Amino acid sequence: MIHLVSSYRVGHMMLLSFASCSFLENTSLLWAVYKRWRSFIQIKDFISVRKETGM
Repeated sequence: MIHLVSSYRVGHMMLLSFASCSFLENTSLLWAVYKRWRSFIQIKDFISVRKETGM
């Protein structure tokens, strides 16, 4: 019984670490996409502003 509990604990810890790793990977991926999207929007705004001001 104790062996079963310890193996369950180890499996739970492995699952937790795997979940946290995948969560971090997903978060960094989302962050990269967000930064790329923000820079794209800024470039678009910059171009439209230059068109409006006739620069």
